[in-house]
Amino acid sequence: MREQVAGQCAARIRWSTLLRGAAVAFATLAVAAFAFAARADAQPVGIYWANANTNTIGFATGDAVIVDNNFVHVAGGSPNGVAVYGDFLYWTVPNANAIGRAGMNGTGVDQTFITGLQGVQGVAVNSAGIFWTNTGIGSIGRANLDGTGINQNFITGASPSNLMAADADHLYWAIFGPQLAESIGRADVSGGNLNPAFISGGDQVNDPEGVAVDDPTSTGPTSSMDRSGRPTSTDQGPTVTSSTGPAVPRGSRSTTASCTGPTSSRTRSAQPTPTAPMSTRASSPPTGPKAWRPSR
Repeated sequence: MREQVAGQCAARIRWSTLLRGAAVAFATLAVAAFAFAARADAQPVGIYWANANTNTIGFATGDAVIVDNNFVHVAGGSPNGVAVYGDFLYWTVPNANAIGRAGMNGTGVDQTFITGLQGVQGVAVNSAGIFWTNTGIGSIGRANLDGTGINQNFITGASPSNLMAADADHLYWAIFGPQLAESIGRADVSGGNLNPAFISGGDQVNDPEGVAVDDPTSTGPTSSMDRSGRPTSTDQGPTVTSSTGPAVPRGSRSTTASCTGPTSSRTRSAQPTPTAPMSTRASSPPTGPKAWRPSR
């Protein structure tokens, strides 16, 4: 009987050692996969542009390996301003006085996402909403991210003439023309602190058309590339975080070695912890953790 108990104890210890080794290996793979994903996210997911002659939105991967000049076909005229925020792509159509929207993978196209604009040219999007230049009435318009709450005169007296940009706190737009000062205007995303001559003067600004701003607080789009090279939403799935080791994917488990009599229990931290005596009973070896692969 004593030999049988000793054999069962030895078998359990062997399984526990194997499982601990497997858990450490899978945790290492998970950390490596997440580190690779972080490095990949540092690169641009995609580049988008407006093709006025073909009435399309073009797309290329950040390394320009894949280029699609007809990524989205635009209805109602030639596109002009283009913006990307979150999982969506936005563009203006001056002839249709509209803003279109599509998913970053080119699906779910809505040619009339926002309509009834007044000489729209530029568009900018951030967490505060969607903004556009109404060159026909000299204002900046605004709507909620879902396209509701349209306000054509969100900022009056802005005198925009073409494209615009936004960071987390401010809006910027280009101003030029025979009756206008050549400048870059700026205002808060709340509409306050309007300054049409934020950057002005013939020696500083000369017939400005477009404007862009580098926002270090932006988290960027929440998408990655699928095998076709087009962006797709990213979901790495939940992870299980242990206070005794690194985050590991769902499905891995910690193991406890036990046998008859006072002994010690080991977790992934490999720190022994005293346990109370336990009775011995025969059982089949536990099933090992399932293989894990990062989502594509």
